[in-house]
Amino acid sequence: MEKKMVFLLVTSVFVLLLLFSSDIALLLVGASINRTNEVSNSILLEPEDRILFNIDKVIINDDMFHSVEVVGWAILPFSNDSGVKTVNLFLVSNEHSYEINTAIVERIELRSFFQEHNVDGMQHGFVSTFSPVKIKKGEYKLYLFYKNDTSESLIDTGMLLQKEGKDLRDINLD
Repeated sequence: MEKKMVFLLVTSVFVLLLLFSSDIALLLVGASINRTNEVSNSILLEPEDRILFNIDKVIINDDMFHSVEVVGWAILPFSNDSGVKTVNLFLVSNEHSYEINTAIVERIELRSFFQEHNVDGMQHGFVSTFSPVKIKKGEYKLYLFYKNDTSESLIDTGMLLQKEGKDLRDINLD
């Protein structure tokens, strides 16, 4: 009887570890992978065209997390845009939405472009690496959310991404 209890306990622990293995692995890598937080569609702003932006590249990696890297830049022209800002990505389908944090980085090579639009500073780039493993199956539009000290705005990037299995792929490339 005691052996059966130990066996059931060990088996239960193994099954739980297996069920939550993606969560455990994502916790172990820590800061190198951004979390994808599911959010309500109702919190999203109405998209605008005030943001100038570019998605320089979307890299879909063939690693254990099926990680996706997004690199780009964003500005609000003719605004005091040299202070603290937030740029987040949103994956939005009819049923689900996910918010993905980015890190702000310098884009020195775009200095003259920023100056043409009366934007100070070089901290206008962003980069994010995230795992789509926990994102539900479906077709998603990629939105960019921009917020600084004085304003915030959301824009549709025009990119469509398809989640199938554990992979996320760019539909625009098909």
